This record gives sequence, C-alpha cells and structure tokens, in this order.
Amino acid sequence: MVDVPSAAQPQPRPFTRRGLITIAILLPIVAIAYALVVQNYSIEGGSRVEGGLRGDAPGIVVEIEPIRVETASSSTTLRLTLSARGDQIVDDNGRLTQNTRLTITTSDGTEEVKYVAGEPLGRYEIEMGTSGDVAGYPFDVHEGFFAISADSFTRGTGGVIDSTGEIPTGLVGTGGVNGWNTDMQLPPNMGTQVFGVLTFSRVFSTKVFALLLLIMAAALALLAFFAASLVITNRRRIEVALLAWTAGLLFALPLLRTYLPNAPPIGAAIDIYVYLWVMVLAVIAAVLVVIAWIAQTGAKLRVQDGP
Repeated sequence: MVDVPSAAQPQPRPFTRRGLITIAILLPIVAIAYALVVQNYSIEGGSRVEGGLRGDAPGIVVEIEPIRVETASSSTTLRLTLSARGDQIVDDNGRLTQNTRLTITTSDGTEEVKYVAGEPLGRYEIEMGTSGDVAGYPFDVHEGFFAISADSFTRGTGGVIDSTGEIPTGLVGTGGVNGWNTDMQLPPNMGTQVFGVLTFSRVFSTKVFALLLLIMAAALALLAFFAASLVITNRRRIEVALLAWTAGLLFALPLLRTYLPNAPPIGAAIDIYVYLWVMVLAVIAAVLVVIAWIAQTGAKLRVQDGP
C-alpha cells in the first residue's frame, strides 16, 4: 500500500514556479525598504535652517539648539548659547562691559535673563510652547515661535531696573532632536528684537515603523478572527493552542502599541481608525473560540457517553 500524504501526515511540498517568483519579488522589496530606512535614519534628526545671522556685525549672538520635544505638553526645550561681538559689549577676556538683560518671549510667556558687568555670557534653557495635534501621529507637525531682545541696564533706588540702551541681537540655528526633523526660520541680520519660528515633523523611519506595526497588529487580529470563524462553523476542530493564542493576543496587542516610536497617548487617530478596532476584532475572535470550544467539547462528551 502506498502512503498518501494528508493533513494528518504533512509532507514537504516542492517549490513551484509561482512560489519562486513570489520570493524573488518580495526579497528585493524588503531589501530596498531596509536600505531606505537605514539610510534615512543616519541623516535624520537634524536641523534645516532658513536664514540665520550672517556677517560679523557687533551685538549678542544667540545660538538656538532644540534638545527636547514634548508633544503631550505641547512644549519644546531650547538651549540658548550666548556669545558677543564688539569691544563695546565684551572686553578682551570675553566678559561683559555693562549689565546686560535678555528678554525672551514665547507663547508660554516672557522671561528675563540678567548678567552683571564682568560676567561672561553662558548657556540658558527655555520652554517654548508649540501648536500641533498629536492625534495626527505619525504625520503630526508642531510649530513654535520665540522673540529675543537685549538691552543694557542699571539698578536704581529700591532695586528698580532702568534700561540704558538696546543691544543688537542675532540668531544662529544648530543641532536637532532625535526622532524629529527641525526646520528653523531665523532672521539673517542683527536686530533690536529678533523672531524665530521652529517647525518639528517626525522622521521618515518613525512613520515607516509606526505604519508597519499597525499593519502587523491588524494582520494578527484578522488571522485570529479568520481562525475563530473556521472553528465556530465546525470547519476546523478546536485546539487548546488556539485558545491560548487568541487569549494571548489580548495582552500582546496593547504591548505592541507601546513599541510605536514616541507612542502618542491613547485616543490618537491611529486608535480611532485602526487600533481600537483591532482590539475589538481580537476580543471577538477569543469569544468565538471559547464558544466553539464549549460546543465541540460538549458534543464530544455526548458521543462518548452514548445515548
């Protein structure tokens, strides 16, 4: 008697021409996608500066460097590195020749930074408010603005500060935030009050991985629902492993969401359009499998017990 391969006794199937063509198409696609992501990752996260101080006019130079973007609180942390040009502002040792005050205005309010004559200029960090809707993740864009002016001052009676003159100020952009592309619009010249606009958008690799994880989560839920449909309609027999798999998805899918790069809070557009429905589908699949298990095991017990 010749043994005939069956589902109960699976045998290796030879590669077909269609299978080889499918592999030949998929492998280059995966390789190209990997190369694009790796190539973009190596150059992403920097700043693209439009404008910025040119020339060597005397005044205070403020180097703007974004170091942190907080979408949940709609704020961005900027590091300001201060330097000065001109012997009327600093001496040969780089120390201020007069009391100097910087006034920094953002959408979060106004703050002042004061330096006493004889002190060197240094670094300072500010919080800049941003406008943008994180619900649009991973295609959300966040924008903020700031204004900086400088003047010299003296302290009058009772500690009252009196301005004695304006100091020209210029802006220079540098650096970037990991996971974000930064666009800076800065004035090219010194001014008594200079304005800057910063725009942050997520890098290409973040968008690709976010979409890939969404597709993977949806595929898992659809497979679970398809398998549950086969079981509930008695086209397949129930197995304990299927129970464990559908139940495990209810814990694995929320965990998979936390792997999204810079994952947004619950309620973002990806949840409304995709992820919550993926969870609903996974729950339905688990319920169907349990119902099928109850029905099939009950029928099996009745057959074993006899009439």
